[in-house]
Amino acid sequence: MTTNDLSRAIGPRSARKALGDIVRVGTYAALILWTLGQVLPLAFLFINAFKTDAQIVLYPLSLPDSPHFENFTRMLFEGSIYQPMAPYLVNSFIVTGLTLAFLTTVSAMAAFGLSRYSFPGRELIYRLVLLTLAVPVHAALIPVFVLMGTLGLRNNLIGIALLYSAFWLPLTVVVLRAYFSSFPSEVIDAARVDGASEFRMFRQIVIPMSRGAISSMAIVNFVGIWSELLFAFIILNKSTSQTITVGLLGYTSQYATDHALVFAAMAAATLPTLLFYLVFQRQITRGMTMGAIR
Repeated sequence: MTTNDLSRAIGPRSARKALGDIVRVGTYAALILWTLGQVLPLAFLFINAFKTDAQIVLYPLSLPDSPHFENFTRMLFEGSIYQPMAPYLVNSFIVTGLTLAFLTTVSAMAAFGLSRYSFPGRELIYRLVLLTLAVPVHAALIPVFVLMGTLGLRNNLIGIALLYSAFWLPLTVVVLRAYFSSFPSEVIDAARVDGASEFRMFRQIVIPMSRGAISSMAIVNFVGIWSELLFAFIILNKSTSQTITVGLLGYTSQYATDHALVFAAMAAATLPTLLFYLVFQRQITRGMTMGAIR
């Protein structure tokens, strides 16, 4: 039955209401399926992180008889067969923290300057920033490897943090520039009339009012930086400087795999991202809707 047939049978208003109900039910069903697709793998991961190796192999979908917290202790600190993961976690936190601090500061200042100030070459700089987004990451692998070796930045946490900042800077600048373009000019003009310097106005007025947008980009950058493997695997060759994504590669071998430690390690690698989102979810939601309200 077509929409016209439905309209003639039950009336135009009832037909629109019925069509709206169908669309609403379909939307909710799609959202439920998407949510299950996101939650079930996480549930499978964390449930198996508390099992023994035998339980995981024999009953991968069942709940553990009793939680085995020693999996995390062995994974973090014991180094019998595999390397302990605690140093890898510390390195990941250091690299991610340094990258976010540098990336957020530079990108916010660059985006605000490109959106609110007029100067020669502004459009050219912005087009060059856009152009870098079209460069495939894999195309820069060999040049970056050679450059990092020339500068002596291989196996260096500060060096990999600077590398991540360079790769994530264009996207962050483009997104924040779009946000700052809609920033209220009245607020900026009022601060200038009151005698505030440009840097003070940016630090004390623009940044606090833009925490939602900045937090939204921070979590996107956090997930990408924390889970990056390709450049970390190539640039960080020594185990003392490797991040957790590289460390996870050592938890599987050709002849033996301790599934309990593998799941515990993957859970430990996933947990910081979940906690980061839970802590900043309000700012993220505010940042996503702030531009629409204005």
